[in-house]
Amino acid sequence: MNFIGVDLAWKIAESPKLRTGLAAIDSGGQLVGIILAATDNEILAFIQKHAGDSCAVGIDAPLIVPNETGHRPVELLLAKRGIPAYPANRSLFKRVYGGVRGEVLVKRLQEEGFFLSMDYPKDIHRVIFEVFPSPAYKAILGLDIKVKRRKGVGTSDIQKGLAAIRDKLLSLTLDPLLVIGSPVRDKLSVDIGELRGAALDQFGDILDAILCAYIIYRYYFDCDSAKVVGDLETGYILLPKY
Repeated sequence: MNFIGVDLAWKIAESPKLRTGLAAIDSGGQLVGIILAATDNEILAFIQKHAGDSCAVGIDAPLIVPNETGHRPVELLLAKRGIPAYPANRSLFKRVYGGVRGEVLVKRLQEEGFFLSMDYPKDIHRVIFEVFPSPAYKAILGLDIKVKRRKGVGTSDIQKGLAAIRDKLLSLTLDPLLVIGSPVRDKLSVDIGELRGAALDQFGDILDAILCAYIIYRYYFDCDSAKVVGDLETGYILLPKY
C-alpha cells in the first residue's frame, strides 16, 4: 500500500498562485516525493505516478458536501471537541471558490478506480479519505503551535511553527517510522526564516501534505491511531487521536 497526501487548494479556477501540496509515502515508510501542483491534471499525474496497484489518498478538503447552507454535521462535531473547522456548504463554496473542488477531484479519482472510504476494506485496494492535518501538529508531532494566518499570528510565528513541524518530520522519531532521504530531505532543508508570503504558505502546504499522507499511513498500521468523525452521507474526517 502506498500513501499520498493532498493539501488541496480549494478554488476551482486554476492558477499558478493557487498551489496544492502533494506528498507520497511508499509501503516501506519512505517519503518518496513532494511537489506543488497548480492544476487537477498535475495532481492526477502525481497520484498516478506514485499510486501503484494499492494506494490510499488523504485529502485536506471537504469531499462530501450535500448541504446548501450552514455547517456539515462533522464540523459541528469537531467544534464540540474544541477543533475549529471552516464551514463547508455548497452555497458558500460556489460563491467563494467556484464550487466544491474536493468533489471534482474525487470524481476524477473514482475514474481511476478509487473509492471514498472510512477504513481500509480488504477487497478494495484504492481508497480516499478526507483528513485534517492541523490536529496532527499536537496529536502526532507533540507540538502546540499556530501556523495559519490570522489575527495575532505573524510571519515570525508561522516561520517558527513550520520549522518545528519540518524538524519533527525529519527527526526519525515518529512511530511508525517516516524515512526522509535525499533529495526530498534536501528540498525540505531550506532556511524557513528567509521565506515570506506565498513562498512561506506553499512550504506549509507541502508540510501539511506530508502529514495528510502520514495520517493515513499510520492509520493503515494501527486502526486505533485515528478516529473517523461523521459519515459517508453528510461528510466525514479522519482525525488522529490525541
